[in-house]
Amino acid sequence: MGGKFKIVIFGDEMSGKKALSKVSMRKSTQSVETYQSTIGVEYVKKILDLGRGTTHKISNKNENDVTLQIWCAGGQERYRNIVSPYAKGTAAFIIAVDLTSEKSIEGAVKPWMDMVTQKYPDKSSRPPIILVGTKSDSLEVKSEKIQALQAYAQTNNYPCYITSSQTNTCVDVSTNQTGKVDHFADHDSTEDASTNEVGTEDTLFMKVARICVAKNKQQDKEEAKAEAKAITYQELYDLANNYLNSWGNKSVHSRALADFILRLTSGKTLQHSLQATNSSNSI
Repeated sequence: MGGKFKIVIFGDEMSGKKALSKVSMRKSTQSVETYQSTIGVEYVKKILDLGRGTTHKISNKNENDVTLQIWCAGGQERYRNIVSPYAKGTAAFIIAVDLTSEKSIEGAVKPWMDMVTQKYPDKSSRPPIILVGTKSDSLEVKSEKIQALQAYAQTNNYPCYITSSQTNTCVDVSTNQTGKVDHFADHDSTEDASTNEVGTEDTLFMKVARICVAKNKQQDKEEAKAEAKAITYQELYDLANNYLNSWGNKSVHSRALADFILRLTSGKTLQHSLQATNSSNSI
């Protein structure tokens, strides 16, 4: 179940990206508003135990440990050439949307979505994209803005969460359940000094970790299927060659079998091999 996953957080300047990624490092007296704009990229690591629903400040090397390597990218346009390369090798993207901004949802998401699709043009192999509405605690947030983000996420089939790093809340749009942004900022949690673990609810980053693990399992299954398919085709190829050789390539049935396998596999190697066989054995 465990593994390491690279997460990149994109979003406009002052959209709450750093507060999302660093809320676990925040002191109780430090206000979210004190954060400065990110220059280039910044890095944070979180180690989560999905089996026990806990987090570590250091890795206990549990088989259920999932390490999230979180890169927070600067939102200013002048940094986009710098942050774009960080999209490579990413397990999941978080696009932070400032719910207090006057910019439309599509306007806030599109530049970053374009960056992702440019790096991963094939939708089937594209990492998961997660939309996160930020600053939901602000009095400036209008319900229409949240509804617009939810509608956009539903239309495009993206996971969506409405969060406040200030109040440490995270609402899962799909279930309407409230969790936390990250449990380290929850000062009511009990920490076990012997294991260096903190109990947690289903936080935003726990959800992100589960999405990454699920995607990884799906890719493993697809690769296993492809490998099994390749083995089956190889066996058919060997069978066809043996059959052709045993009949000297003069049997109507053997030619029909060869034609069937060619259509089934459409493999260049197989085609070339059978063509070579046909040219060397005249009917």
